[in-house]
Amino acid sequence: MHPNLFMIMIGISIFSHLPMFLCQDNEQYTACGELFECANIQGIGYPFWGQNRLPYCGHPRFRLNCQGDAPIITILSMDFRVLAIDNKTQTLTVARQDLWSNTCPILLYNTTMDFNIFSYSIRQRNISLHYGCTRFPVPLQNQFDCNVNSTPSSSYFTMGETPNFVINNTTITCNSNVIVPVNETSTEILSSLSATTNNLTAALDGGFQLQWDANNMYCTQCNDSGGRCGSDSSNTSFACYCLDGSYARTCRNTDQTGKGMCL
Repeated sequence: MHPNLFMIMIGISIFSHLPMFLCQDNEQYTACGELFECANIQGIGYPFWGQNRLPYCGHPRFRLNCQGDAPIITILSMDFRVLAIDNKTQTLTVARQDLWSNTCPILLYNTTMDFNIFSYSIRQRNISLHYGCTRFPVPLQNQFDCNVNSTPSSSYFTMGETPNFVINNTTITCNSNVIVPVNETSTEILSSLSATTNNLTAALDGGFQLQWDANNMYCTQCNDSGGRCGSDSSNTSFACYCLDGSYARTCRNTDQTGKGMCL
């Protein structure tokens, strides 16, 4: 056999095994480069996933439920309605689903947060919702009525995290208190003497901002090298998907044009 022909046959044999490996990784690279739509929000990318976006294109704790009229993200077993996502500042605006247009939830519990991946914005303030309280002799502007265990009772909202509060030298005691973050503008409105229950509902529906950290630095480095951010399906750690494979941080070859790779 002619030596040149022999070398050509070896080259063809090696190359025939190459596309399957490259195309497999290219599928992840391609898939994670596609933004997705979830309920009423468009253009969503890493670290979020859900709907038609596969888990490996996002962070394990950033799954979105897209079945309703707004995306829902679950944080420490608590559902939050996603109102806005800003990938440039890594912030999302959320509101508690159980308090959406509802000041009288069935279950009463404080807002919980996973501080391993989220932090509150500096423009947020806490308010307290007090349920099952002693009734003040005259109606107050921060009072609203709720049924607690099928029994009508007085409820109040106050600024901060106060279990009990004093009105005209009278201490108001309550059976349950719920702490909820709201944005700073809503706090100013609720602090005024003319605040109403409608203002409270608007404040709860307006939500609050969270800053996320889903390996943000790694994702920036990955993007700068031409890769797409995601997570390793086997151990959920960060993965940088590139045309020639997946890497822990950045693409090995920064020329990620895709020419001559997979058809």
